[in-house]
Amino acid sequence: MRPRRLRVGTQIVELRIAGPALCEPLTRALAHLATEDDGPPDLTICAWDSASSGVALPEPPWDVAAYTERGEMWGFRGPRFTAAYELAGVPRLSLLDAGRGQAVLWAASAEGLTRYDVASPFLRPLHWWLRARGLQVTHAAVVGDGRCGALLGGRGGSGKSTTTLACLAGWDEEMQWLDPEGGS
Repeated sequence: MRPRRLRVGTQIVELRIAGPALCEPLTRALAHLATEDDGPPDLTICAWDSASSGVALPEPPWDVAAYTERGEMWGFRGPRFTAAYELAGVPRLSLLDAGRGQAVLWAASAEGLTRYDVASPFLRPLHWWLRARGLQVTHAAVVGDGRCGALLGGRGGSGKSTTTLACLAGWDEEMQWLDPEGGS
């Protein structure tokens, strides 16, 4: 498949996804970041799943004790290399070589991806890579009118999306607050 490019802040991320099974679920949530920028990418992420590609991931040469509570691997958690193997749901492996600007994402199967995987694709490698650049991935929503805005932060399920949709429902086509009394 043709590589896809995203603009994340000022950075260009190139996605190289083998086969169609992962392409749609892993790019849908990031479609608003698509760019045609053809300069060299700052980060390249290669992704595949074994079920549709037929390419299996070799068994790791270590046991479960080698993983932290977040799935990160002891000894592979530093400024250049970071790796995590997630066992919950469909097994997934994320690797980042920050020095080379390259990452890998593998999943056993696209069909078993969780809503979380689809809603925040490539989260681990993007988080690690952005952290190395002094940036932080946040789980938030923003409401604003082009002049100013408010960042709504909070845990999942705390009402960020509901509040954002309620704010959207309270704006008219000229992006002005609607007066509940009937005037603007």
